[in-house]
Amino acid sequence: MFRALTVFFALVFLSPLVSSVYAVTMKAYVIIEDQYNYKKLNEISQGVRVNYQNLKKIFRVLEENNILEVQETVIKGKNATKKNVLKGLQNLKVERDEILLVYFAGHGGMKKGKTFFSTAEGGTIFRKDFEDLVKDKPAKFILLITDACSASIEALQQKKGLLDSVTPPKVKVDPEIYKNLFLNYKGFLHITAASEGEFAWVSPVKGGYFSHALFYQTLYRNPQPTWEKVIEKAKSITQKAYKDMYKAGKIPKKVMKEIKELGIKGQNPLVYSMPEMIDAPAQWQEIDHGKQFEVEIKNLTGIGQTVYLDVPDSGTVKLAVNPGKSIELVKSWPIKIAFSAKANQLITLPNGKYVLTLDRNNEIDIITEKDYIAR
Repeated sequence: MFRALTVFFALVFLSPLVSSVYAVTMKAYVIIEDQYNYKKLNEISQGVRVNYQNLKKIFRVLEENNILEVQETVIKGKNATKKNVLKGLQNLKVERDEILLVYFAGHGGMKKGKTFFSTAEGGTIFRKDFEDLVKDKPAKFILLITDACSASIEALQQKKGLLDSVTPPKVKVDPEIYKNLFLNYKGFLHITAASEGEFAWVSPVKGGYFSHALFYQTLYRNPQPTWEKVIEKAKSITQKAYKDMYKAGKIPKKVMKEIKELGIKGQNPLVYSMPEMIDAPAQWQEIDHGKQFEVEIKNLTGIGQTVYLDVPDSGTVKLAVNPGKSIELVKSWPIKIAFSAKANQLITLPNGKYVLTLDRNNEIDIITEKDYIAR
C-alpha cells in the first residue's frame, strides 16, 4: 500500500516538473526545396540540405540549454509544392505566447518588381503573399528567414578542400545571449539572403552563403547579444564571401557577363523588418562575444610556397600560396603559421597584411606589407 502511494505521489507531483523544463515553445516551419521537377534546378540541392543541418545546430543549442522547446514541421523534396507549403502554413497552430520561425531555402526570383519563391513542381509564391500568411499567426515573436537563389550555376559549386574539412573551435555557449535573442524580443524579423535584383550564392559544402553566415558562423559559433548585431555580422560575412569568390575568379565568363549587364555588385542580405527588444539590461551593451582575426598573406617570392596554419585541437593545415597571389585567413582564434609541418615554433600574426619573401640565404621569410614597401 505504501509503495503504491509513493508511485502515485511521484506521478502526480513530478510529472508537471518534467513538462515545464521549457518555459516557451518555438514552432519551426521549415521548407527545403531540394528536389525540383526540373532537374537542372537541383544543382543547389546539397547546399540547401546543408542549410537545414546548420539550422538544426541552433535548435539543438536552444533545447540543450533548456531555453526553448522546438517543434519542427519540415516540408522537403517532392512534397514541397506550392499547395503543400501554403496549406501547411495555414494549418500550423501557434499560440500567442509562442515563437514562430519560418525558413525557406530554394530558388527564387523577381517578376514585375515582385520577388517570389519557386516550389518543387514549378509553382510560384510571391514574398508579400507569404509574408502576410506568416504575420497572420498570433505568435509574440516571428522570424521569417529566406535563402532564395535567383541563379544556380554548377560551375560555382565549391569542391571540398582542406579548409572545408576542418571544424573551427566553437565559442563557448552563453545561454544568456540565446535567452535574450529568443525570449526578450517581440514583433517581426524578416530577412532574406540577397537584395532585390541580386543572386543568392550557394556551396554544396557550406550551404547558402547567407545561411552559413547567419546560422553557423554567427548564431552557432559566435552569437551576438542582439538581433541588430547578429544581422550586422551575418551581412558582413556574406558580403565578404561574395567578394572572395569574385576576386578568386570563380565566376564563369557567361555568368560574369550577366552580372555586369544586371549591374550586380555583390550579395547584400536585405532586412524587411526588425523586431523590438522587450527589456534592455545594461550588461548587453558591453558584451563583446568573441574576436575576429583577419590576415592576408601575399607570395612575392617568385615561386609557389606552402604555409602551415595552426588549428587548435586539430594540428596544422597545409595551405598553398601561388606566386604573386594572396590568401586571406579569417578565424575566431589567433592566427599562427609555420613554414614546415615539423616546425617547433609557430609565428603569431596580428591582424594585417603580410608578404612572403626570400632572405639573403634564399630562405622564406614573412614581413608586414608596410615593412616590405619601406624597403
